[in-house]
Amino acid sequence: MDNTYYILSKDNLTIERFHFCTWDISKKPYIEFGVELTDNCFQNKNELILYFTNTFFNKGIVVKCLMENLSDEANCRFIFNDVVKSMRPLDGDKRNGNIYEFESRNKLTIIPCEVECKEGYFIIKIKKPCEIDGNIYFRFLIQLDVKHISEVKKSITKKNHIYDVKVNENRNIPNSVFLLKKEEGLYLCKISRMFCLHTIPDIYEINFVASSVLKNIRKLETDSFKKYIPSVESINNNNSNIIFLKSENTESYSFFTILTEESISSVQLAFAVATNILCSLLFAISSIRYVREPNLSWWKQIPCECYIAGSLFLLLKIYLLTPLKKKLKL
Repeated sequence: MDNTYYILSKDNLTIERFHFCTWDISKKPYIEFGVELTDNCFQNKNELILYFTNTFFNKGIVVKCLMENLSDEANCRFIFNDVVKSMRPLDGDKRNGNIYEFESRNKLTIIPCEVECKEGYFIIKIKKPCEIDGNIYFRFLIQLDVKHISEVKKSITKKNHIYDVKVNENRNIPNSVFLLKKEEGLYLCKISRMFCLHTIPDIYEINFVASSVLKNIRKLETDSFKKYIPSVESINNNNSNIIFLKSENTESYSFFTILTEESISSVQLAFAVATNILCSLLFAISSIRYVREPNLSWWKQIPCECYIAGSLFLLLKIYLLTPLKKKLKL
């Protein structure tokens, strides 16, 4: 699956931090984008174009600005992984945005954004706030109507989940992006630092990730996540991990990760057992075909073990070939 993104603007902006986060742990996965800009590159009104090459953004998505979620100090601490020293609303109202002072990092002015969905790209509209202290930051969430964000490659006993995230890859820029840049007078935004985070079930094993970009792996704080995104469904306590990747000071960014999930199901086990029983029955029948008692019916000469094996084989066949296999558990 092609999962390449291009961030463009008319003002040739430099993005100090770009956050790309996947939450692939519920019935419907999420993707988050977070953008941090310096105040001196900020115009009264700005628009960013986020162009994407994948197709799962084109159907059944829900887009939400996360400024309101980040107006809660606990949520802000969870996302930025830092102690919040103080929070001050803009113009005395949290709905306008908030200025945060942290213990370890610089201040942030978190503002709302408006995201307009077009075919193949998003238009992100932001407005300069009346007061700025520190860098500007906005963040939005996309709920997808797909089963997985990753590309899934199946084999007999496992599934490989491939995350291939590329940003501003100028070498293979599509014609549609090239024409959009030319017609609208756009520039690819420079990105100083990019952070890529994948939140996954802890049953996944890391098969491959470049050591140069891997910074950390930790357990997901489930209660904090549920508070941050209350709409999340079917997430269990302490059953998820976060893979934290980071790169900086390059023209384009690429994060390639392969995760492995064991996929030996009860159906596969039942098929293996049924095959074994069938082979045993065939050998048993072949052995008794030539040893017959003429005074007894043929069915009386079959050992009881064959009847037991035949019954088990019949039950397994029912399990494999009927809807009962969805209800029964071996």
